[in-house]
Amino acid sequence: MAISLVVTVAIFWILFRFVSPQQVYDLLKGADRSAVLMFVALSFLMSFCRAWRYQMLLKLSGYSPHLFVVYLVVLVGNFFSDLLPARLGSLIYVFIITTRLGVPFGAAMSSFAVAFLFDMLSLAPLLILIAIGVGGGESISIGLIAGAGLVVAVVASLLLKYLPHLFDWLSNFVTRVRFLSEQKRQKFAHSFHASAAEIQKTLEAGVLTRVFLLSLVIRTIKYGAQYMFLFALLRPMGYEIATLSIPKVFLGISASETAAGVPFAGVGGFGIYEGTWALVFQLLGLSSDLATITGIAVHLCIQFWGYLLGAIALGILLLPALRTEEAPSFSGQARDHALWFYGKLAACLILLGLSFSFFER
Repeated sequence: MAISLVVTVAIFWILFRFVSPQQVYDLLKGADRSAVLMFVALSFLMSFCRAWRYQMLLKLSGYSPHLFVVYLVVLVGNFFSDLLPARLGSLIYVFIITTRLGVPFGAAMSSFAVAFLFDMLSLAPLLILIAIGVGGGESISIGLIAGAGLVVAVVASLLLKYLPHLFDWLSNFVTRVRFLSEQKRQKFAHSFHASAAEIQKTLEAGVLTRVFLLSLVIRTIKYGAQYMFLFALLRPMGYEIATLSIPKVFLGISASETAAGVPFAGVGGFGIYEGTWALVFQLLGLSSDLATITGIAVHLCIQFWGYLLGAIALGILLLPALRTEEAPSFSGQARDHALWFYGKLAACLILLGLSFSFFER
């Protein structure tokens, strides 16, 4: 945490040597309201898709908490995800699902771990598409972008394949941790073993293609929402959808998001996100001042929006009426009918496309 604080202070000190807080305020004050509202709509859509994915994974383990409650948990997860290094704060999902919704640890951890790795895997094809979209002639190597996508795909696939073995290893390892009491060792060992079993069940359930496609849609909507907020800031300066390259902006967003997730990133991701954004967007053609100011403004407002929604959702989840000792069991068909699943997926993509076409002249 101390290192993260130092990183945050150091990078902001450097950035504010070149721009002033007043410039950031003026940029935000002049933001296009219709584009900001579109960002809000897309952020809600992204969180819905995350909740949909978690519910789908939990059904494979035999549990079906209400989608609205899972949606609230997703909002809380967004709040906590950046508060610890490497986004470990997102593990709050497991804590809330088990303590407030009554889902056993094994099923909760399985849904979290599988979703996390598919989030990682979904970055790979998007990076390759970005490399194709950006094309040649840029200061950033297109081959490097595509290569990074392939590396991410290989690493995520291997982690997914051996994830049950990892949890089984943790189950055996924890029994040899002497500073824990025998009771706690057995409890942790059982929890990790149950997680391994649930993950294996998920991997064999025949839904991985659906989880991957849904994860790809989630990431695309996430980047689309951030694009829309950047567009809101730049539209008053004369930028339009046609001139604000989607592949280039997605590249800048993905680089900044990835940097903010490293273990030594600043508090809340602040600092390293803005620094990476400024560097990459300068390489992609924005002026130095504009790249720096937009990085600060975009991240500041996106984080504030996430914290606001997360705090409200947490307050609702803490209501006694929403606490469940045992989650509703699910014994039906865990997989939605193909027409229903892919219809909803297509609807999400159509909504994303409409949000962009709304601003095209």
